Amino acid sequence: MKTSTIYNTLVKELYHGDNPSPYLANFAQFMIQHQDHLFMQEVIKDGIDKVFEHVLRPYREEMECCPIYFVGSIAFYLQEVIQHEAHKKGYNTVHFIQKPIEYLVGE
Repeated sequence: MKTSTIYNTLVKELYHGDNPSPYLANFAQFMIQHQDHLFMQEVIKDGIDKVFEHVLRPYREEMECCPIYFVGSIAFYLQEVIQHEAHKKGYNTVHFIQKPIEYLVGE
């Protein structure tokens, strides 16, 4: 498959598809299934580093007194890696919730 065809498919699914989340989840599922492979380890670590740097870092002061919660299946299945990276960056209280609806309704 040509690169332009792959790009066009991605853009179509993400911006014009009926439900882009399951489309992206297929990629995450593949990465999780193959996380023992060195290349996938690097991709996953890079993504986690970006989350800590660009999403969480602005809230560093707040997180010194409050725990971090990661919600959803991707974080749940990658929690070992996320937990490791969190501790390296000084975040000590990290929790994971796989299915938030169950947490909200108390099941």
